Amino acid sequence: MKIAIFGDSNVWGFDPCTGLRQSSRFVSDLAILEPHWQIVEDGLNGRLLDSQEPYFYESAGSRQIARFTLAAAPYDLLVIVLGSNDARRMFNRSLKGWTQSFERFVSLCKQANEKACAAARCKIAPILFVEPPAIPASLRNNYEAIGSYGEEGMAILAGCGKVIHRIADQEHCFVLDTQKAGLTGGMIDGIHLDKTGHEKLAHLLADRIEQMVRQQIIT
Repeated sequence: MKIAIFGDSNVWGFDPCTGLRQSSRFVSDLAILEPHWQIVEDGLNGRLLDSQEPYFYESAGSRQIARFTLAAAPYDLLVIVLGSNDARRMFNRSLKGWTQSFERFVSLCKQANEKACAAARCKIAPILFVEPPAIPASLRNNYEAIGSYGEEGMAILAGCGKVIHRIADQEHCFVLDTQKAGLTGGMIDGIHLDKTGHEKLAHLLADRIEQMVRQQIIT
């Protein structure tokens, strides 16, 4: 089985302590858990779901997903790990604005997925959206750590799970519910996964994918 993973700095493995890539991250952990799976990935620090501002065009996943899917196809599952950066205060978005960005990304992601699978002459792969990790409760009043999110950004991260589920259901996509499973960002900045978080996400993802196989969603 071939899995294509597209996302942000948690896919890339950003370490907020050093600014470098972590030696162990959920993508590599997943490959160890399931060595019979082939994994292709594209993680970019600062990647957004979507942006209508020219300065951030090159950070918009909606502009990059077609390139990735065409290069990765054929694959059996497309996994999307995005949405945290769109909640940052520098973009001044409300939950409504975040939702609009997610809707645009989903529409373009589905188009890219269908086009790539058609070009590769394979069955259209299901799409699995991974919820952004929650900010740890102990950091929610620590503005030195999470000042780039503020109250509004934290509210977006707390509420975006319902949005993801609603739109994914409408678009016949799937969701990995990480927040209900207790996945949180690390204690440095509240959003980037630490070693334990990466390990937990790898296990959650492996379990969800195997469930999709049993349900014959992935064939």
